[in-house]
Amino acid sequence: MLKNEKCIETNLDFILACCQIKPDFLQVKDFLLREKMDLKKWDSLISLAYEHGVFPLFYIVITEVNNELDIIDESISEELKRLYIQIVKKSMMMTSELVKLMKVIEEENICALAFKGPVLSQIAYGNISLRQYVDLDILIRKEEIFKVERLLKNYGYEKLFKLTKNQEKKWLDDTHDIGFINKVKDIHCEVHWSFLDEDFPMQIELKPFFEETQLVKMPVSEVRTFSNENLLYYLCIHGSKHLWERVEWLNDIDRLIRGYDINWNTIIDKADKEGFAKMFYLGLALCNRYLDTPLPKPILEHINKYNFFNTLIADIYNTWTKEYDVIESTRFIALLFPKKYQQISYIAKTIFKPTLNEYKIIDLPRSMYFGYYFIRLYLLIKKYFQKFV
Repeated sequence: MLKNEKCIETNLDFILACCQIKPDFLQVKDFLLREKMDLKKWDSLISLAYEHGVFPLFYIVITEVNNELDIIDESISEELKRLYIQIVKKSMMMTSELVKLMKVIEEENICALAFKGPVLSQIAYGNISLRQYVDLDILIRKEEIFKVERLLKNYGYEKLFKLTKNQEKKWLDDTHDIGFINKVKDIHCEVHWSFLDEDFPMQIELKPFFEETQLVKMPVSEVRTFSNENLLYYLCIHGSKHLWERVEWLNDIDRLIRGYDINWNTIIDKADKEGFAKMFYLGLALCNRYLDTPLPKPILEHINKYNFFNTLIADIYNTWTKEYDVIESTRFIALLFPKKYQQISYIAKTIFKPTLNEYKIIDLPRSMYFGYYFIRLYLLIKKYFQKFV
């Protein structure tokens, strides 16, 4: 919800209101009564909450309001309950799977850290079922990737995308993760050896992430993950890299900041040194604007230095209810790089770098890999200038 807003006006504001650490139930009730919610309106509101990954928080607030007002049709109430139970069951299954995978990996003396997914839910919310997640994420050192791949294969996983040996080598050289799926359990697992592609204009140093860790007590066991400072730093960069597509990402940061004493100086120094200051402060600015996240004075002073944040924050808000314009979002993300050559590099990479779509068309020998750039250029021209092709 927008700061200092007197009442909830839109579905998006309603979703943001449900995400507050202390929801304003009077405003929530007022919105539901004022809107005279019918089936179509409920469907739109539920879809928005689900798409932004905050359905569990939305459900808790809605249920409490309905217990008092009894204004939700029984069929809607049953659907809400069904979706919530579905998320809870999936969360429990994925948490159990994560614990098993981490144990198997660590038994092979492979240094691995779980992040996002259930471990983030436990850290930030104190409950594995209060945020939505669709896959498991594990960070390892790059030299261990084939060992981990064999372990996952023995555990029923296969690669999410079929690549030839040449394509796989190129993929490992250029990217930062690879996806696996257990089709029997319907669980996705992403194994990361970095946080950013090799040709990304800036890089996050991984050494501190492996050295500064913590054990998080999950419902069935403990799992090792990032320190809270490194986690906060990563979440801000990850969200900015994707221009904050989901409200859930802000909520994660808000809960993390509220729940722990953060060593801000450590992160400030890291962000300045590695060039991610704008990405870091943008995430915090969004949280402060829409979730009223408490921030120390020095952080607010840093945020106020970036005049273009106000425009960008408003644009991000607008994109939460409509499809992204790829060209516009690429331009905005480029503004978050500190140097002009990095901005140009990022735009060029986004436009011209081959993706899985190009790899699927033809298997080129390594000496002919430049051909994928021409294939991508053709596909882009075909997509955006169809009438001329």
